[in-house]
Amino acid sequence: GVGMLLGTQVVRRLSTQASDTTLVLSGLAGIGGGVLLLGAVPHIAAALASTFIIGFAFGAILVPAQTLIQRETPHDMLGRVGSTNASVIFLGQILGLVVSGVLAELVGVRMVFFLCAALSVALALGGRVFLGSRVHS
Repeated sequence: GVGMLLGTQVVRRLSTQASDTTLVLSGLAGIGGGVLLLGAVPHIAAALASTFIIGFAFGAILVPAQTLIQRETPHDMLGRVGSTNASVIFLGQILGLVVSGVLAELVGVRMVFFLCAALSVALALGGRVFLGSRVHS
């Protein structure tokens, strides 16, 4: 929680210098780094640091992503897009809990953290490639 509170304040200042897309993708990469640290170092200090990093990075995703959605969505569709977005997020949370539980049984808890970190970084890199090609075309 503390990381997210501080992260949203820092993101407000960074948003004047960096694009919303850059902030969101950096937040995804930051979450990947935090989750990697959480799985790799089995100490309480590392857990505290990694959860702070994850919260801070989530702050870099939350506000800019909402701004992007509102900017790219036609005004008469904002309600539908917003409710669909919330529904997908809640569904993703439930499915994430189920899948992570099954994966933890199959490959172990630490490996789940490593897989989540890799997925987060891969999403950030894929977003950079996809969005970078969209900007240049």
